[in-house]
Amino acid sequence: MNEKNTSSPSQMTLMLRFLCGGYLLYLAYGLRNALHDGPVYIAAAVIFAAVGAGLVYHALRRVIQGNPEDNEKEDSVHESI
Repeated sequence: MNEKNTSSPSQMTLMLRFLCGGYLLYLAYGLRNALHDGPVYIAAAVIFAAVGAGLVYHALRRVIQGNPEDNEKEDSVHESI
């Protein structure tokens, strides 16, 4: 009964995180022209870049690592054939 719920996000969730992170990086890049307008734009660009980079990094890391449970499911399907 001490099992933890270690379900990993689906591939669609990871793709959405990747796309949202990329969009935030795009917005941060777009704010580079407005940086001379004040500290609010600088703060927004830094926050967008940090959150966007974090989302992209974690989504890519999860995709590269894969889900061990999926591999076990595939193995059991191949064994039953």
